[in-house]
Amino acid sequence: MTRWSSAGRGNALWDYQEQVPVSLIATPRHGFVTCRVDEAIADVLERNRAALFDHIPVVQPKSDEIVGVFDAADWMVSVIWTTA
Repeated sequence: MTRWSSAGRGNALWDYQEQVPVSLIATPRHGFVTCRVDEAIADVLERNRAALFDHIPVVQPKSDEIVGVFDAADWMVSVIWTTA
């Protein structure tokens, strides 16, 4: 047993996650797949079919400013269940 798993809340996954820095799992800005606020959800889901990102940053049409996050995972589940 390591030091980090022997202390804490008794949940090894939680204890591990508390110590993982965001920089280790964050996607660099140049690697973002984004969608625009004026895009149809169907178009965003189709484009995301290969990558299967759970969350997609939403940007304004004429800028690179992130104004929200689209929860693609919830929509993909809906599409899979209704088209299967």
